[in-house]
Amino acid sequence: MKILKRIIVFIFAINLHKTLAQVPSVAAAQREKQTRQLADDFMYKLMELEKKGLYVSQKNDSQKLIEYFNTQGDIRTRRDQLYSTDYSAPIVFKSLPGESDRITLLKAIPPPKMPLPAFNGDPRENERYGEQIRTAQKQAQETARQTANETELARTYKQGGEAAVKKMYQQDADKNAMLQQMGGAGVVEKMSESQRKQAASQAVMNKTGGYSPEEIRKMTPAERQALAMQMAGNSKMGQSDEAAQAFTKELMVNTDYRRRYEAMNNEEKQIEYRKFQERYYGGKGPESAQQTVNREPSSDQQEAAELKRIHDFGKQIQQEAENAMAPINEMSKRYEQAWQQDQAAVQKWVKEKMDALPTVRDSEYGARKEGAERVGFAQQALDFWIGQDYIAKQRQVWARYVDAYVNIFKKVDDFVAAYNNKPLSDRMKLALAEAQAGGYETILEMNRRAGQITNEAGSIQYSYNCLVLKNCFDPRQGK
Repeated sequence: MKILKRIIVFIFAINLHKTLAQVPSVAAAQREKQTRQLADDFMYKLMELEKKGLYVSQKNDSQKLIEYFNTQGDIRTRRDQLYSTDYSAPIVFKSLPGESDRITLLKAIPPPKMPLPAFNGDPRENERYGEQIRTAQKQAQETARQTANETELARTYKQGGEAAVKKMYQQDADKNAMLQQMGGAGVVEKMSESQRKQAASQAVMNKTGGYSPEEIRKMTPAERQALAMQMAGNSKMGQSDEAAQAFTKELMVNTDYRRRYEAMNNEEKQIEYRKFQERYYGGKGPESAQQTVNREPSSDQQEAAELKRIHDFGKQIQQEAENAMAPINEMSKRYEQAWQQDQAAVQKWVKEKMDALPTVRDSEYGARKEGAERVGFAQQALDFWIGQDYIAKQRQVWARYVDAYVNIFKKVDDFVAAYNNKPLSDRMKLALAEAQAGGYETILEMNRRAGQITNEAGSIQYSYNCLVLKNCFDPRQGK
């Protein structure tokens, strides 16, 4: 059974797509207006400072200009309000009791860095950490393989090969009540297709008190539920439960009774069924209603119940994962759109400013736009501020994803841990082992994404250093 493995794959298949959501046009227009105003004021200050002998084309002067803007009150305040770096602080995840190695590995991913630390740091840090993740993944897969090798199926194959496995399956099949009524697995295997269908139909009729598969298909949901109770009673008592058969027939002929029964919830239906049994037997008979209810389920029934529990848990955790990821996805989309809008606003401003500059022909190189250096300087400074804001928000999104995955991992770990030291069937062992071996692809993806953000941040810092500060040295080269 691979239900939990499918759950793990589904849940941990990270959703980092960038489909953009519409934001209110009024808010977008206001942000563009603020960006343009900041750029205009920045340009105005550059022109004033140029009159004092500070030129953007000179390396020493450009550094002094940036120092001025980093300390100048009004522009700095408006810049920090517009392009926030609130999420530049160290990323720290909360500790959880009984964390698994898988959770520890996820939380230990080198987090994405802001531009300056990324520029000065090791560009291959996440790449190297990816090797640690792959090693842990291989170890988890090996543990799952060892569990598979310890199953009865694997032991049987080692001892006797395919013939022994076939014999084991035939013995298990012979325990099936339906196949027993059909003559056993060996007999059924020798039947023709039409003989199998006829034998199966007769077995169903024997089990249901005379109802054929065609009649069952035509029943209402309430009638089929009543029939299921009858079959369960037959299985538990080892004989026909007359009250169960009578209950099924009552639902089929008594329309008013069936309507009332269908309106009940499951608990009320169980109570109503027990009352019917008590009325039918009058407290006497081959088996009382309460005894029937209190019968211990067979090992097959217990396994089926546990496998259903795993399936239900899978559906529950899948829904919880979708609910947890939805607001993070939306946050990512909003941030991505804001970044693109900021870039578009700067590009629009640059084009307007460049178009308005006078054209002069004062050198052998031909015509040029007088004042283009100031516009370019302002553009690169704004791009850097916007880039810092973008990276800070990407770090926030990344941390939110990791935190959500940590919580999901913990719920899966706790679910699996509940089966420790319990006798388990082969299918249960395999399902739980697969759950413990899953999730590493997500850790790899989160590590890859962290490295990608860090590399973007380093490139933003390098462009700023080279184009604004006139220093194109890159310490990442050769690391």
